[in-house]
Amino acid sequence: MRDPGLVFIAKFALFFSIPYVLIHLMDLGTLAGFVAGFEGWALGGQVAGSTILLAGMPYEIIADCTGLVMISMLAALLVAQRGETDKKLAAFALFAPVLFGFNLLRLWATISIGAANGPEAMEAAHLGFWMVDAGAVLLAWLVALKFVFRQRIEEAI
Repeated sequence: MRDPGLVFIAKFALFFSIPYVLIHLMDLGTLAGFVAGFEGWALGGQVAGSTILLAGMPYEIIADCTGLVMISMLAALLVAQRGETDKKLAAFALFAPVLFGFNLLRLWATISIGAANGPEAMEAAHLGFWMVDAGAVLLAWLVALKFVFRQRIEEAI
């Protein structure tokens, strides 16, 4: 008999790794430029392509900064779990924009910290906020389990 937890982990790893690789192979310049434009506007910086200039420092928006990694992590969790496809799509449609908005807030905070305190502080904030991002994805998935699927985690994996 297969362990359902191991099956869930294997499915999650597969369904996350494929989009993750594609995110880093695709040209996401337009999306990165959109994110940079929004952040530049929100922070009062200058924007050129996917680079924000703020307080004399450049901040490059790369594929990992677009929010797609968070969104693909949520998608992988939803695909890997047991449940009805229509509920998976509903949960994704509900939480993907929330995670995208959360990512914009994370970038705003990270760049603000860097502009105010220098590159070392920005790197520390960047690392810390990546952990918060993962927590936000897991929280979105757990909320989806409870309110969209009406399942306990044991029933989903």
